[in-house]
Amino acid sequence: MLIAKALSVCSLDSFFGDNIFSSYVVGSWKPEPGLFLHAAKSMGHLPQSCAVVEDSAPGIQAAISAEMNAFRYNPHGQTEFVQNVPSFDDMRVLPALLKDS
Repeated sequence: MLIAKALSVCSLDSFFGDNIFSSYVVGSWKPEPGLFLHAAKSMGHLPQSCAVVEDSAPGIQAAISAEMNAFRYNPHGQTEFVQNVPSFDDMRVLPALLKDS
């Protein structure tokens, strides 16, 4: 799976274990919420207790449709879409955003 390979190359694979999910496996593509709902259910969490960090409009819409807490990662200050979700441009602020949500 390409996702697992990418995580391995970046030495991030140990943070995910078996919790890697793909639209190709689940059969649901953003902006549909199916992938996020599948991931939450597989890990034993209610959607409302999940946080989604996304950098695309379809991803934000999928998170909102799944009734998950959405956060927009926007490192380049793009303005092509506006959603009523917290937006940030530096990953170092994410822990505080998650704590406050």
